Amino acid sequence: MTASPERPPTGPTDVVARLGHFAIVTWAVEPALVRPHVDPRYALEEYPGPDGAPRVWVSAVPFEDQDFHVLAVPRARFRMGQTNYRTYVVDRRTGERAVWFFGTTLGHWTVVV
Repeated sequence: MTASPERPPTGPTDVVARLGHFAIVTWAVEPALVRPHVDPRYALEEYPGPDGAPRVWVSAVPFEDQDFHVLAVPRARFRMGQTNYRTYVVDRRTGERAVWFFGTTLGHWTVVV
């Protein structure tokens, strides 16, 4: 049996949620179309496309936040749809691979808060 990784410390403004109905839908996109939307510090992680030309993965990640709540207000719990839009990048300073999030949509009235 392997040990679980330690959880980082949590503070009152941290958010907790179970995720349901999770999917990742990914497209191979020309890097020139994505480059203007990513900070110059990050290189786009490129892959050869079916025609051999470079491509980057762009994903839409829809899921349902179940039991979503802020730790400081544990009784206020919500269920809502969420979709994240992202691509894969490499930090030019550290060489670390990362995910760049273009944006998030939330399907709940609390989004105005």
